[in-house]
Amino acid sequence: MSYKLKNHEVKVLNIYLEDVEDETEINIAQTFGSSESTIFGNGEATRTHEIEYEERTLEVTQLIGKHTFLDFYGLGFDWQYTESEANTEIPTSVNYVFNDFYDSDGNYLSSEITGDDNRVIFEFVDLQDNVNSSSGNFTLPFYLSNVEIELTAGYDFSDRGRVYTTSSFAINNESNQAIELSTSESEILDLTGFLSDEFIDNNNVLVNFNEPSAPDADDYLAAQKIDAGYAAFDVIYKGQFRLSGGLRYESFKQVTIATSSLIFDAGDLNDLFDPDIIQDGTINESDTYGALAFTYIGGENYQIRLSYGETVVRPDLRELVPVAYIDPLTDLRTIGRAGLETSDIKNYDARFEYYAGNGNNYSVGVFYKNINAPIESTLTIGDGEFTQSFVNGDVATLIGVEFEWLQDLTFINDGLFTSGNITLSDSESTIDPGTGGTLTNFERRLSGHSEYVVNLQLNYDSANGKHSSSLVYNVFGERIVASGVSGIEDAFEQPFHSLDAVYTYYPDFNSKIKFKVKNLLAEEQEVTQSDIVVRTREVGTIFSVSYQYDF
Repeated sequence: MSYKLKNHEVKVLNIYLEDVEDETEINIAQTFGSSESTIFGNGEATRTHEIEYEERTLEVTQLIGKHTFLDFYGLGFDWQYTESEANTEIPTSVNYVFNDFYDSDGNYLSSEITGDDNRVIFEFVDLQDNVNSSSGNFTLPFYLSNVEIELTAGYDFSDRGRVYTTSSFAINNESNQAIELSTSESEILDLTGFLSDEFIDNNNVLVNFNEPSAPDADDYLAAQKIDAGYAAFDVIYKGQFRLSGGLRYESFKQVTIATSSLIFDAGDLNDLFDPDIIQDGTINESDTYGALAFTYIGGENYQIRLSYGETVVRPDLRELVPVAYIDPLTDLRTIGRAGLETSDIKNYDARFEYYAGNGNNYSVGVFYKNINAPIESTLTIGDGEFTQSFVNGDVATLIGVEFEWLQDLTFINDGLFTSGNITLSDSESTIDPGTGGTLTNFERRLSGHSEYVVNLQLNYDSANGKHSSSLVYNVFGERIVASGVSGIEDAFEQPFHSLDAVYTYYPDFNSKIKFKVKNLLAEEQEVTQSDIVVRTREVGTIFSVSYQYDF
C-alpha cells in the first residue's frame, strides 16, 4: 500500500512466506583404516535412513519513503524501517543406523542393529530469528561547467536476535546383542518400521534423553548489532572521465552463547556462562572501509574501469559457538568454533567493456584479492562420520580473469541470443601451524574455491512477447569442501555439470506460466578424499510448474 504526493511517496509492504520440506535420505557408508568396514572387504557396511520434515516461515513488515526536495537543490532522501521474524521448526527428524552384510560378490544378505546405543535418534529443532533495521540515503546532484557531481551519504542500523533450541532422544539396544531385522533386499526400504509394539515388548530397548551435559551444549542464544554510516561521491567530467569513491564506517557487535536444557545448578550455569567463554564468542570492533574507482568512457562503444575496494567477512552467528548443526549446503555435521576472527579483504579490479549493436556486449576483467585471516573449514572423521569445523588462516590471495558476453543470434533465428560468463582463477591460503593444529596441508587453495566456473545460456524471446525459453548450463572446477587433518588429505567436491531447461508462457499482461526441468544430465555430486570417493549424492532430475498472477 502506498501514497504519493508530487515528489514524495510512502509505502507499506508486508511479505509472508511459508516453505515446507519433507526429505528422506538413504546412505551406505564404508569405513577404511584400522576399523575397516567395507562391502568387498569384510562384507559389511553402515546403512543410515534419515527422515526430516521442516517448516520455515518468514514475515517482513517494511515502511519505505522516497522524497525529492526541489526547493533544496533537488536533494533526495530515501529511507526504510523493517521488522522481520523468521522461524524454522523441525518437528520430525529421525536417523536410523543399521549394519548391512554382503556376500563376496557384493550382493546384499541382511541387516541388523548392533547391541549398543543410538540405534535411532529423534531430534526436534526450533529456531527464531528477529531483525529490526533502518537505513537512509541522502543524494545531492549538481552541475558545473563540463562536470556532473553527485554527493551521497547515509546510515544503516540493524539489531538481530536469535534463539536456537533442540531436543534429542536416542533409542538404545541395552541387550548388548545384535538383532537381525531383514534378510530380503526387497524389504530394505521398510527397515525403519522395526520399532513395533511387538519388537519393543520382546527386546530390551530404552529411550534416553540425549541432552549433553555442561560445558557441552546443543542450544545457543545470539545477538548482533550494526551501526554504520557512509559518504560517497561520483564525478563525471565531459561525459568521458568518471571518478567515484567513498568511505563507510561500521561498528559491529555480536555475541553467541552456548546453552543447554540441562542447566539445573550453579555449577552448570558457571560452566556455560563463564566470562572467558562468552568473550570467545564475542566480536566487538569498528573500522572504516574505503573504495575508489576510475572509469574512462570511450564514447558509446566501450569503457575501461579500474577500482579498489575494502570489505570484511565476519563469522556467522552459529560459526562462533561449539554447537552441532547440519550445514544445508554440504549436508555435513558442523560444529562452530569460539574465537574465530574477522577476515579483512582488499579488492583490486580492472575491466574492459565493449558495447556493439543489437544489444550485444562483451567484457573482460582481471581481479586480485588479499584476504587477512580467512575463515577456512576443516574436516575430521570419528565413529565413521565426518564433522566439519572452522579455523582462521594467516593470509590468502585470489587472482583471476573473467569473460562475459551477450550475443544476438538473429542470423540463425529471430529472438535467439546467447549469454554467459567464464571465470578462471587461482588462490593460495596459508595457515599458521600454531593455529592449524593437526591440519594436513598448511598451504593450499581457499576452501570452496574453484579454478574455473562456466555459465552458458541459450535464450529465445518470441516477437509477440508470449513465449520465452532458456537452456542453462553451468559447471565448476573441483573445490575444497573441508581441510583434512592428521595426515588425511583435503576433501574435494568434484565438478558438477548442470543443465536446466526453462519455458515461460505469458497468456496475458498480468500472468505467466513457467515450466522448469533441473539437472537434465542426471549428474551425481561426489566428494573425494585421497582419490577415494567418500561421499556420493544422487541429486535427481527436478520438474516444476508455476503460475503467477499480478494485480
